[in-house]
Amino acid sequence: MAEDTQKPITEPDILSEQVGSLPKTPYHNHEDLDGSPKLDYERALKNKPTIPTDLSAAKFIVQEANANLSAEQSLGALSTGLLKNTVSGGVGTLSTAVAGTDYPSPKFGGTGADGALSVSSGSTTLSFSGARYLVKNYTTISITGTAIVETGSAHANGGILVLKSQGDVTITSTGSGGQPGLDARGRGISGVTTAGGLGGTAVTASSVQNLPGTDGTDATTNWWVANKGAGAGTGAAGAGGAVSTLGVYGYILEILNKYPHAFIGAGGGSGNANGSAGGGSSTSGRAGSGGACVIIECGGALNFTGSIGVDGQQGFNATDSAAVTAGGGGGGSGGCLIVRYNTLTANSGTTTATGGTGGNCVSKVGSNARGGGGGGNRIAAGDSGTSSTSDAVKTGGDGADGLIDIQLNTEWV
Repeated sequence: MAEDTQKPITEPDILSEQVGSLPKTPYHNHEDLDGSPKLDYERALKNKPTIPTDLSAAKFIVQEANANLSAEQSLGALSTGLLKNTVSGGVGTLSTAVAGTDYPSPKFGGTGADGALSVSSGSTTLSFSGARYLVKNYTTISITGTAIVETGSAHANGGILVLKSQGDVTITSTGSGGQPGLDARGRGISGVTTAGGLGGTAVTASSVQNLPGTDGTDATTNWWVANKGAGAGTGAAGAGGAVSTLGVYGYILEILNKYPHAFIGAGGGSGNANGSAGGGSSTSGRAGSGGACVIIECGGALNFTGSIGVDGQQGFNATDSAAVTAGGGGGGSGGCLIVRYNTLTANSGTTTATGGTGGNCVSKVGSNARGGGGGGNRIAAGDSGTSSTSDAVKTGGDGADGLIDIQLNTEWV
């Protein structure tokens, strides 16, 4: 029987065959007889990586706590929210980010920083102090009895009033003396607006003067320009303000993001005025200002059985001292009321956003008296003024009606 001279197969030989076609590595430090790289098996075993067997003290981030680990951080121990990583000494620690501290938060219902608004009688003015917007952060709002809360001293382009309440909003006052419980209507004297875009001022003509009226003022929000009514010319009545056009202005970003459809009512234009050779004078009717934009956020229950108004101001009648002519003023356009509530107790109150009616002319000599145009807004154009040779006829154009939007809050937290 022939002797078996075959060399026993060893583990290094098997590894050598498995990697024989591979390029050389630090562990392939010599070649086999056929010139292919051969693994240095002893060196490879000596330098193999060490895998720890005790992981109890390792720093892991886990979804839930594990009894076998002592230095892990469990995401399940944090509250729901945005994750924040704080690094100190090269070590990161996770926590839940805090709204208003770690990132800006347009919180629905506000912060409550202004405390509670609670009035049951008398008049309370929320003044814009000439600014374009006013934001109040209340814990609760209560306007009851015969109390009146009214806007004041708005910017010439009108104002946005944002009333935020963390808790309930109760408006049961119907006001008094013709004013609603919450009054953001166009009001005020010549040259001053309390709510929306300013109405055109009256002009006075004497001797043989023939003066045009003055334009109203556009009302501007983030997206929309509510177009003013034009003052009457010397040969034609004033045009009504067109439907709003786009235009971005310096209002707070929150209004832009939350309520892109919000708008302010624009002012109307005033009528023209003519004097007479005999020294008679006339004064055109000044125009009405627009209604404000009011936004109410109710974080609790809304109980609304009272009254809220964002109407445009009426145009005023022309006046004279002799046989002369002058046109009536155009009305301001209605503003916008937006209410969002989390729960509802009652929503049976009275809301108005009516455009102001135009004023009457004087025409004592049979010549044309020309009225100013009414203010427009985002959803409608104001009426143009008209001309008349008859006395005490409405020549001022009416302002456009505004918007009422009261709904359950389904978008903001």
